[in-house]
Amino acid sequence: MVYDPARHQVLLFGGWLGDYCVDETWAYDPAANTWAELHPPANTLRRDSHAMVYDPSAGKVILFGGVEPDAWTRFGDTWSYGD
Repeated sequence: MVYDPARHQVLLFGGWLGDYCVDETWAYDPAANTWAELHPPANTLRRDSHAMVYDPSAGKVILFGGVEPDAWTRFGDTWSYGD
């Protein structure tokens, strides 16, 4: 989860739901107190334990790594999200 100050929203991707991982992306708008499911064009794989940061110079959210606990696959990929 990371705050995106350019879009004034909190982005949430993936995570562990106790029995399985998800590959969903959600945006929280604190001003409206609403969540919206996003559908980014990239086909990211479900994962947990990844890192997300906002890169102000690029104006994008960057996601790195993580694991897929069902298969214990470790990822070393990097994704960006933003205009």
